[in-house]
Amino acid sequence: MKRLIAFVLFALFISCSSDSSSTEEENEISTEELLVNGSPWTFSEYLIDEVLNTNGFDLMESDINNQIQRENESNNGLTLEFNSDGTGTTNQAEDFQWELIPDDSIRLTFTPTEISEAQLSVSESEMILGFPDEFEVPVSDGTVRGIEINASLVFN
Repeated sequence: MKRLIAFVLFALFISCSSDSSSTEEENEISTEELLVNGSPWTFSEYLIDEVLNTNGFDLMESDINNQIQRENESNNGLTLEFNSDGTGTTNQAEDFQWELIPDDSIRLTFTPTEISEAQLSVSESEMILGFPDEFEVPVSDGTVRGIEINASLVFN
């Protein structure tokens, strides 16, 4: 009798755990749905995630902070609207096409020649686009050095 009760409890446990996991999978929202349903996405901040190459320049913290400030000012107020048909628009009247590509990336095409790919992280309340970038720093001898970085745009 104890074996029968143990078997019934075990079977009940297995069926309940498999039901809950299938319900979780059914309730999981796809990346595409998150992009579209969260639209419009409003720019929040620009981040420098990693300095890759200073091209021989002794980069100072103020150079990084100045670049972050410039990017935050130039992107202030930017919104991205993603439509379910793979099109989108910005609040600056720029249309674009978008497509999800493997390895959690997105391709944004603003014109036939302006194509950007970015690592994509998206939730119901935040979208982050990570990409290689560069900025220039003036040097005391009058030249300019290009600084290669990995950066992110954060949207809410």
